Amino acid sequence: LAANESGLGFIEMINPRNPGPSTYEDTTGSARGVYACGDYAYVADYNSGLTIIQVRQRIDKVEPVITSAQGDFSIESDYTAVSISWTATDANPDTYTIFDQMAGYVVTDTPWTSGVAITYDLPEGLDVGTYYYTIRFEDDYGNYINDDLEFTIYDIIDPVFAQTPDNQTIEAGYSGQSVYWNVTDASPDYFIVELLGSGIIQASTSWESGENAYFNIPDGLAVGEYEYRANFSDQGVNIISDIVKVTVVDTTSPLKADSIGPTNITILVGYSETFISWTYHDLFPGTYTIELIETGLTIGPIAWTSGTPIDYTIPQGLQAGIYTFNITVTDESGNSASNLIRVTVNEGGGEIPFGNV
Repeated sequence: LAANESGLGFIEMINPRNPGPSTYEDTTGSARGVYACGDYAYVADYNSGLTIIQVRQRIDKVEPVITSAQGDFSIESDYTAVSISWTATDANPDTYTIFDQMAGYVVTDTPWTSGVAITYDLPEGLDVGTYYYTIRFEDDYGNYINDDLEFTIYDIIDPVFAQTPDNQTIEAGYSGQSVYWNVTDASPDYFIVELLGSGIIQASTSWESGENAYFNIPDGLAVGEYEYRANFSDQGVNIISDIVKVTVVDTTSPLKADSIGPTNITILVGYSETFISWTYHDLFPGTYTIELIETGLTIGPIAWTSGTPIDYTIPQGLQAGIYTFNITVTDESGNSASNLIRVTVNEGGGEIPFGNV
């Protein structure tokens, strides 16, 4: 519409059922006539003559075209420097996104150029499994095209022992003992430890490549040999094993409680009931014997209890003289300790001395 001094008037008719408001494009003078052709209006202006005004913006309804796309692929879990690329074309390129169907967007709105490849560097260290990516190219007018990509990370390589423990020999009564393995793998998963002949004693525990994986030896194992097998698996279910032998020994002899141990004693002929008492400590008490040296008189073996006094009654009727009693205490491992006590029996008369001589 040639609107005289108001210039050129037009209405946007993209949606005929809902036309836009009237818009005016001013001219230098007075618009007296108009001819519309294609995207332009040719206005007869009283002052400036012919004025040409673009009155329609053509809308791009053509979606981008992907001219080059990464195909589906598989890679070993120790991959490095792997990239994915696509190339798309469009007259009005805008942005692209890459979407991981499990984790969400890995690339958000990023500008792209028609005919120029875009490259996405795959993060190193992804877990073993199958991944689904979707790339979307959009243009300035909201047209878009998607491309779906599937790739699989697999693992057929066994873990590798960087360090294994030596066989262990530990003294009975230990506590806080452990062994460890150091294992490397691109996709570590779990390890278990089992006592051979018994079953699993440490359930699945995660491990990290190149870091020490510890196993705490249970406290209180009896004297004997134990074989533990550690099984290390990765996410590809590749497994390696190692066996370590743990030997619990008892080389410690019973220990006499010196603070309350007996001393040599002196008594008189005709003495009344007299005792000698010993106290020993051991994790695995066994038996004891008491011998009157050079007489063949022996009692035992008799079981004893750690920390409980062993009381012995000196035989009645010993004549004057010096008598040596020897106690030998053994534990279940055959370790032993002995103690000699000298008993002096004097003829009667005077005071009866007791104690050290």
